[in-house]
Amino acid sequence: MPPIRIPVFVVSLPDCAERRETISKTLSNLGVEFEFVDAVDGRQGLDSQYEDQIDRAGVRRAGLILSDAEFACALSHLNIYRRIVSGNIAYALVLEDDAIPYPKLVDFLDGDHYRDAELTQLYSSGLRPYVRWGETKELGGGTYTSYILRLKMIGTVAYTVSYRAALHFVKHAVPVNTTADWPTCINALIAKQQVRVVCPSLVGHPKCDLHTSLLHQFSSKEATRKTYGKKNGIFSASTFLHSEKLGNLWSQVASSTNCWRNACPNLG
Repeated sequence: MPPIRIPVFVVSLPDCAERRETISKTLSNLGVEFEFVDAVDGRQGLDSQYEDQIDRAGVRRAGLILSDAEFACALSHLNIYRRIVSGNIAYALVLEDDAIPYPKLVDFLDGDHYRDAELTQLYSSGLRPYVRWGETKELGGGTYTSYILRLKMIGTVAYTVSYRAALHFVKHAVPVNTTADWPTCINALIAKQQVRVVCPSLVGHPKCDLHTSLLHQFSSKEATRKTYGKKNGIFSASTFLHSEKLGNLWSQVASSTNCWRNACPNLG
């Protein structure tokens, strides 16, 4: 009898047909049933119905600059947490539509490895600064390491989340006042050692390098951030990231990340 798998939700904008087709084929080939969840669209401005769920003033007070698209991303994941809570779902797998699931993901799900923590990140591009310690576990004829986080780590590409963690986010992550990767309230789960990350990653991503991914993330919003920052006298994060003074630092980060990845390659 095949194992009973947890629900799989894929976050995707309704008009991203190519991405939907790609991940649909991948998951179907792996024998994984899933459901698309329409993402909140903030590309042309956030709909007024969401204004009571975000805190623009709080973001400004914190010295942050978030676009409507960033707010929309955070709200999209919050909608899934609400779905988990309302459906009384014990655990779920959440994927963004540009995730690249590997075959070992199926072994992870079938082996109930997600039960080791309230939240387990299945993709990472660099671990050293973020983890406490890890334990080696068997997986599909091989092994992987499950690390306990000590700091929140960027990346909502792929993760499993429990009902308890989803409820925590629903209660404490609204109104949204920080970037989408994780709300500040995840720190309470990290303090209880209930957030993990696996290595090697069980899911890939087109932006496979931390250095490249961060620069891409900010450069795509650079015009918005620079304009907003000048108007409001707020330091622009993208300007800081691209400054010459950080050139050597970025090189060191990229080098360290690549060394770590070579020591911990992705499972295929």
